[in-house]
Amino acid sequence: MEDQIKLAFIKEVLEKHGEKIVADIQEGIRYNQYSGTGYMEKSVGMSVDRSRNSEGTLKIEGQLYMRFQDITASHKNRRDKKEKRKRRKIKDNQFSGSRKGFYTKSIYKNLSPIIWELSYGLTEEVRENIRQTFNQNS
Repeated sequence: MEDQIKLAFIKEVLEKHGEKIVADIQEGIRYNQYSGTGYMEKSVGMSVDRSRNSEGTLKIEGQLYMRFQDITASHKNRRDKKEKRKRRKIKDNQFSGSRKGFYTKSIYKNLSPIIWELSYGLTEEVRENIRQTFNQNS
């Protein structure tokens, strides 16, 4: 029973944070104006996999070229910052609308909360809530 509670908790945490990551990636796609047909935005998804004897693995799915769009956006920002230094007298609004990284940033900003919640979030109260859920479903 204790193992089932632990696995249910891990799955719940990974699903909750996986949905946040997917929402952040989709927001980044919209911000960077890649949403012409919506294909790139709709292709982002997540799943929690328990194969290979693991307790849970969060998989973020999407098009392979999203990572390259992310790299391009970050390099473009570096070039823009260098240009800003050269031309300080030009108003900032001419440089507005620069692209922001969305794929890597979305994943890495959510890693710390996942690690913290998996490490310290399984309190006795949470265990009791999961036990009650199991008892209601049985």
